[in-house]
Amino acid sequence: MTEPQADAPAPNDPKRPKIVLPAALIGIGALLIGLAILFPTVILDGVKKTPIEDTTNTSIAKGSGTIFDAESGELVEYNDVTATRLVTIDTQASDNDVAVFVATLCVRKTGEDGGDAQCNPDDDPEFLSYSYDRVATDRYSANAVNDSKYEETTTEGEVDGTKHEGLTYKFPFDVTPDGDYQVYNADAGGTTKAEYQGEEEIQGVTVYKFQVDFGEQDYQIQNTFPGTIRNVITYWVEPTTGLIIKGNQKQTQTFENGDLAADVDLTFTDENVNNSVERAKESLGLLNIVKLWAPLATGVIGLALVVGGVLILMKRRRGQKDEEPHDPYATPAYSG
Repeated sequence: MTEPQADAPAPNDPKRPKIVLPAALIGIGALLIGLAILFPTVILDGVKKTPIEDTTNTSIAKGSGTIFDAESGELVEYNDVTATRLVTIDTQASDNDVAVFVATLCVRKTGEDGGDAQCNPDDDPEFLSYSYDRVATDRYSANAVNDSKYEETTTEGEVDGTKHEGLTYKFPFDVTPDGDYQVYNADAGGTTKAEYQGEEEIQGVTVYKFQVDFGEQDYQIQNTFPGTIRNVITYWVEPTTGLIIKGNQKQTQTFENGDLAADVDLTFTDENVNNSVERAKESLGLLNIVKLWAPLATGVIGLALVVGGVLILMKRRRGQKDEEPHDPYATPAYSG
């Protein structure tokens, strides 16, 4: 005859092993530890990209210059030359890997900032020059991406774009002193390596100073006179984000006979530098959260949950063992 079996403990029986809470703690803790590992690797790589924002960044540089005046045939000195660059990102053309920059540059004789509306050679007596640029760049390396799908098209459907190379409006993430950074210049029609000049500090932000000498290039002065142009540009770059905090440009133009046509020296305004510093600090704060504080917090919490779950599980198992009934008739394993 089969012996009757004892009834299984009901789900709410206190003798039933209660492992739901510790198992949940261990599971959640393990997930948080895994997330802590992902933050400085996969997630950080996703954050280290040029942001796609529907905003306009304005860069203003001021300085002095000597510029040839075609009407008088003489060189004229200007003490408040102003260059205004407006940079936006074409959010429709940009994608997960590529940011498409659209920029205009207006240079005027006076200190009044010049946006697109004010920069017109026909009705602006202070007008010196205007240029338009569009470039697609890799969102991490900042190098130009030449693909027709990122270029503008004319009304006839033809691609209307200038081929770019190297860097244009920012440096890559994780800049190093010995990196090979090729900077593009439209006047030069190509790139030149940025030479490292040293480390400095601007308003508490560490920057690397680079200088690019594009050398003399053939140039049509004021779109009329044959001659040459030379640009020497200095960048102060925040190395982690690749943002340009400060810039200086020295430009000389020389007529074919060797006479001076222009000699201009422009530097970012203090307000412009302040804005760039704030942008860099915001970006650095986000990167530090993803790289350090988020993995540290999730890792510590995750580890605490795992340890807590294991301790609770061990305590309950010990309690269940202590509650097992003692058989007074059980034969001891050894009797002395």
